[in-house]
Amino acid sequence: MDKFDIKILKELEKNSRMSSPRLGKAVGRSQQFVDYRLNALKTCKPWPIITPQIITNQFKLGLRSFFLFVKLEDPAKVFEFYKKAKKNSAVNWIIATGYDWDFIIMITKKDIETLYSNVTQLFKGEQIFDFDMREIVKHQMLSHSYLTKNKITLEHTALTSPSKLDSVDFKILRELNKSYNVKIVNIAAKLKVNYRTVASRIKKMQESKIITGSRPFINPKPFGYRSYFIKFTTNIKTDYELDKFLMLLSEEKYVTDSFEFLGRFSNAIIYRYKSESKTKEFLEKLRTAVPKLQDLSIFPMFDDSLYNSVIE
Repeated sequence: MDKFDIKILKELEKNSRMSSPRLGKAVGRSQQFVDYRLNALKTCKPWPIITPQIITNQFKLGLRSFFLFVKLEDPAKVFEFYKKAKKNSAVNWIIATGYDWDFIIMITKKDIETLYSNVTQLFKGEQIFDFDMREIVKHQMLSHSYLTKNKITLEHTALTSPSKLDSVDFKILRELNKSYNVKIVNIAAKLKVNYRTVASRIKKMQESKIITGSRPFINPKPFGYRSYFIKFTTNIKTDYELDKFLMLLSEEKYVTDSFEFLGRFSNAIIYRYKSESKTKEFLEKLRTAVPKLQDLSIFPMFDDSLYNSVIE
């Protein structure tokens, strides 16, 4: 990457839906130059530098999300399973880790029956040593900023009621999910509906928090960040303790995601940092904010296929 790549990434951190012409103007280059560089960043091997996309609230779509923890019998089969899981349409996120589990997978489906069917298909032909599952009841995307101080919190919670959408709404969402900055006129032409219909539908879904925002999802590795999945039990009993805990997470710039889920472990976060000392400092803050912290487990994230909204 050179200085122009960094400039493009900084602009997208501030506004992930910025158009190519505006990006070109911001970095002092042509639209064609920006399009070429963006394509190179999005298709970089082995892992993309940036994966920009819209974020939808799965709970508003009547879907349920789960963490699936998986350990294989044969370590030699890990990479093949990773590639297989990435192709699964129900997978939001797949994290390659180690030790207790080989993978931590976020799966979103409409109900338990279809979830089990999907997991069965995922496990088909595999030798599974062990697996565990937890249902996610809240997901906060706190920050995915590595080059700027931009910090916007997106919150999805199971307490929200599903919204009523028709087939046109879902078709629009699928098109937006394919390309985060697709032009409305192109969606209208493909779906053979009026331009104003598409524009008003998108605006309505944004206002009702079905579309909650967008993220550039910049790969932190090239910028020297290491990532960890940390899960724990808080045993929080009062609103005061809860507010204190949530404030800690919101103020910590290295926390990119926060989860609450059902089961023995009540919480998890994804922590991305550059130095070992920062992790120790954060864990001390966490213990101070949550005196009865239990069941703390830290999993290194060797690779993670960044978040993908699931739209059934």
